[in-house]
Amino acid sequence: MAVEPASVVDQKPTNPKKPRKPRKRKLPRGVIWSPQDRAYYAQYFCQGCAKHAPTLPRQKRRHRECAGTAPSLARDLHTKRKNEIREGRFFGDTNDVKLWDPLFADQINDYLRRNASTIVNLDGAQRYARYWKAAPETKGKTMRQLVRADAQGYRERRRKEGAPGARRQRGGGSESTLNKELSFARAVYNDFVAQLEDRIEQGQVKAQHNPIPRNPFAERRRGTRKLYYTERPTRFRHLGSQAVDEADRLFAALPDLDAKGRVLAAVLSGVERGPMFAWTWAEDIDFVTRKVRGWRRKGDGTLYVYWVDMNPDLERLLHTIEAEQVARFGKRSRWVFPNATNTGPDNGDTFVRTVFRPALLRAGIDCETITTETRRVRAGKGYREITKRTPHVEHTFRWKDLRHTFASWLRQKGVGLDSIGALLGHRPNSRMTGRYAHLTADMKRTDVERLSGMVTIH
Repeated sequence: MAVEPASVVDQKPTNPKKPRKPRKRKLPRGVIWSPQDRAYYAQYFCQGCAKHAPTLPRQKRRHRECAGTAPSLARDLHTKRKNEIREGRFFGDTNDVKLWDPLFADQINDYLRRNASTIVNLDGAQRYARYWKAAPETKGKTMRQLVRADAQGYRERRRKEGAPGARRQRGGGSESTLNKELSFARAVYNDFVAQLEDRIEQGQVKAQHNPIPRNPFAERRRGTRKLYYTERPTRFRHLGSQAVDEADRLFAALPDLDAKGRVLAAVLSGVERGPMFAWTWAEDIDFVTRKVRGWRRKGDGTLYVYWVDMNPDLERLLHTIEAEQVARFGKRSRWVFPNATNTGPDNGDTFVRTVFRPALLRAGIDCETITTETRRVRAGKGYREITKRTPHVEHTFRWKDLRHTFASWLRQKGVGLDSIGALLGHRPNSRMTGRYAHLTADMKRTDVERLSGMVTIH
């Protein structure tokens, strides 16, 4: 019986070829690649020059000379120097090769000196300059020595701890703050690249000896992770931004009149929590001029004091608090909001944690979610189920949003931004005033409707 031959499809190769790995490109002899400068160097050893004595060991008579961005340039330069050494014509005179590579700290100072009048936030730029000059990732390094890992290390360290160059030590920075600091370093490096291109164009340095480096603080490169954080949308929160009756629900949920007085004082004055809880009758409340005092500290630690005019409701509230203190302690306390023993001001952090946040939860402004987890555990000879309930409160409203409420309510009444900024203690034309004085949809609609009747169409 004849056996039919197997089809071509059924046949398998006996010795399949393995895919060969791509060979790495081998550099010519005496050529070195620098990943930091992204340039090729020619390496050679002299027999004695102006810098090296002939009696020195060979490794100490080494020369490395930047050739450019092509390995052929470094190969030709290596051949040229070897011929000069062999013929005794090499004296180590390579002053014509200039690599412009200033220190990062010097470049920051030069950038601020030349661009101070065009920087929008000069105080912030000077603060970021202190941070970068004192950062361990960049301290003492030149511009070409900076790599992407330095920027990533700075970002991760600043997310957890304060900046070494800060005048006031604080905790880790937020995502938006770190993006600003990284953007400042990116601007300094872009300025260095622009200066380098100008020097090459003017003939001050040679292009083959000064390759244009990549910016390690760039937003994203191909094949690398994103350096900058994706910032959340701007937060707009004040009483009435999500529901019209939020203010009524909050004051109804506060436990007593004392707590209501503290919250109402914050809403009617716009003063921050620390200064308000430290108010004293003698220094911070002036019933003659009808003003209360507030203060803020700038980024450099400077204390800025400002005064806020009382409205009739705030003045009536302070008189009521004064009368209650006389009835309770026999005389007026030194502090506007004293503690239970009248030995000092009340603790604002404790009040927010024990009184304000529970009231927000009872008023339905903050939401509580409960996560349920069920698992089986051994019980005797069998098993039983255990249910674990973990509550989690989502804090959507902060004490500082009472200050936002003060600015937003003034804006809704038609008060100008300049006046609101002065009452908040902001500098003239501050961008923070616009963030505090939120515009509602009804206000925008009303402003647009004012254009009705300006043009008559026949």
